[in-house]
Amino acid sequence: MGKSGISVGMMIFLLVLLSASMRKEEVILGKMIYIPEGQFTLGSDDPELRSYFALLGGKAKLQRPVGAARKVHVKGFYIDAHEVTNAQYKKFIDEAHHPPPEYWKDGTFPAGEENYPVHSVSWYDARAYAKWAGNRLPTEEEWEKAARGKDRRAFPWGDQAQGPMAQAWEAAWGKAEGPQPIGKFKSDRSPYGVADMAGNLSEWTASTYEYEGVVTKGRASEETSSGAEIVVKGGNWSFPIAEAKISRKIFHPPDEISNGIGFRCVKDAP
Repeated sequence: MGKSGISVGMMIFLLVLLSASMRKEEVILGKMIYIPEGQFTLGSDDPELRSYFALLGGKAKLQRPVGAARKVHVKGFYIDAHEVTNAQYKKFIDEAHHPPPEYWKDGTFPAGEENYPVHSVSWYDARAYAKWAGNRLPTEEEWEKAARGKDRRAFPWGDQAQGPMAQAWEAAWGKAEGPQPIGKFKSDRSPYGVADMAGNLSEWTASTYEYEGVVTKGRASEETSSGAEIVVKGGNWSFPIAEAKISRKIFHPPDEISNGIGFRCVKDAP
């Protein structure tokens, strides 16, 4: 009886420890969503581009690069359901002794913004966080599949860009001053349930930009120099919603700091 009591007590103790450990992991990594292996269309074809121009008010000039459409096969992976938050990044800088973003004061984020996505971090910062968390940054192909799903939709929610569907310029009728808490815009969800891929913050990827090609093939490495260009995907709070098209991409040097750029992580499926 005594042994049984000790055994039950020990089991309860271990369960408490396991529960605490799981809660800690959730704080660090957040929720991740599985994206199944398969083929999808990366980029846009001519009809999609004409629709895109119409959304921009009939402008004939494309404001930012959009890759040409092609079929791509992607292996299964997990992706963060939301962009990395200030609270998650704070845990990283405390444990890894990494420098905080410049807009933080006294080593911490603005009061009340623990669930806001962290911004003003370089590609090197984002990569360091991902490595610390046991993950990595998504490739352009992985990011786009997570945002688009199996069909050829223009935006995570479908083909229309009407109204404040995401935290973009129109969401505040031209008065947007920064990102909002993660997941605030319920309509900004991909077919897989991944949030904020059209608005809030644009996001660093692991892909390098090819000036002559239409599709990024290179992957940035630890040795990537400040002369390289990294693909950044998704719209953000300062862009018109029409420019939040899934296939749209911009590019920045890896040491770029912007209040419109954040990131999320992925990890390989077993």
